[in-house]
Amino acid sequence: MKKTLKAVTLVAGLTLLSSPVSSFAATYGTTAVQYHNQWVKKGSFWTYYNANGALQKGWLSLNNKWYFFDANGYMKTGWVSVSGKWYYFDANGVMKTGWVKVSTQWYFFDASGVMKTGWVKSGSDWYYMNANGTMKTGWLQTGGKWYYLNPTSGKMALGWNNINGKTYYFYNTGIMAVNTTIEGKQIGADGAAVDPTLNKIKEVAAGYGVTVEYDAENDVYDLFQGDEYIASVVADGIVFADAAHEELFKKLALALGAPVTETELNDLIAQAQASETLDVDTGSVYVAADETGFEIVWGTAYSGE
Repeated sequence: MKKTLKAVTLVAGLTLLSSPVSSFAATYGTTAVQYHNQWVKKGSFWTYYNANGALQKGWLSLNNKWYFFDANGYMKTGWVSVSGKWYYFDANGVMKTGWVKVSTQWYFFDASGVMKTGWVKSGSDWYYMNANGTMKTGWLQTGGKWYYLNPTSGKMALGWNNINGKTYYFYNTGIMAVNTTIEGKQIGADGAAVDPTLNKIKEVAAGYGVTVEYDAENDVYDLFQGDEYIASVVADGIVFADAAHEELFKKLALALGAPVTETELNDLIAQAQASETLDVDTGSVYVAADETGFEIVWGTAYSGE
């Protein structure tokens, strides 16, 4: 009788102990932890649970930033194609807009994050993006017209530009001018300005191992021997040269039409060097000369003085 009582008591005790444990397991053991408006990292991937506690998929706007999650709920970084459009997300998953440099290439994304191709206006400047989104530089032919994009910044060229030793003009649309005359300069079928002044300067400079660079902005031709500047020419009648290059100076002035003979120019230089003011004016030609250099002015430039 005592054994029976003990057995009943033991069974009853086990029942009382096991009921709460199994109830706890049923209530909590099979239910996942719920997250709301919360980032959760799973392995190497970030996920986000929205206000309903659901795993976020697709687009998410959070604190004025856009994110994108794939079908598994994993936050995307880098390049992502969505509905046929390309987007770029940084290492934090934030969608990028505007200019973005990826590796060594520049790309442009509009305000909605879409990668742009073709012509793009940024600020007051125009750029051209290739079919793969990379920024175009150098020469561009599109629509049967030629354009030039700065080799460093990618900006579309406007006005006069010196490119690889030749001078070109680009209208305010960016289109290269051909077969026309602009500001007195004849432009050929290849877009390069036919510059008689430059040709004459090059003919003279060649005999001295000198190179010529045209400064389109200031309409000045600068001459260099190696990296050393030695002279300048203004097309409408001014020649400058340092004292070490007197012969080059005289030949440039005479080749470009200074209204004097070589003998007369020699005399004018001597008179200028001997005068207190270090210059002489004949009424049509002005010459300045000292121990540092020479200057001669004539023609339109003289008339405008």
